[in-house]
Amino acid sequence: MMGRGWWRALVLAAVTACGGPQCLPSFLGNTLEGSVGSQQDLQFDEVEIRRFPGGEIQVRYKRTSGGNNEIVAQVTVQVPSEGITYGRDIDLTTHNGSVTRVIQDGTDYPPLKSGSIRFDSGGVNDGDATRGRFAATFDNDRTLNGTFDAKLQVVQ
Repeated sequence: MMGRGWWRALVLAAVTACGGPQCLPSFLGNTLEGSVGSQQDLQFDEVEIRRFPGGEIQVRYKRTSGGNNEIVAQVTVQVPSEGITYGRDIDLTTHNGSVTRVIQDGTDYPPLKSGSIRFDSGGVNDGDATRGRFAATFDNDRTLNGTFDAKLQVVQ
């Protein structure tokens, strides 16, 4: 049986090789949190990830509330021309990114100040297990962060 020292060395080597802890894959499933949660309900039922013919990828945190289908958070980004590089952040502001919501009361998030999305797997072909995370800061300095893990749907 191998001791803890071996495991720590393996994790340290992986983190160092890819440039830091931001390169570690997300195994957190689907989460949504941030300081916007003090003003807006961030509860969701499922995550949907879609890729469009123009190269945009959209991560949608969805729920059913009062019989209505709502999108609690929707992160959209244009994939860079060189494609997705696993473990590397894609800047939302330079790649036509947005973070929006579509809910019954009509409130949306403030304009995006800064943000990034990162894919740790998938994101290319229909049915890919697609995993990653995003972080956004809005003009009012409130934040929204999430992890995602769902099958990619390529929209025709």
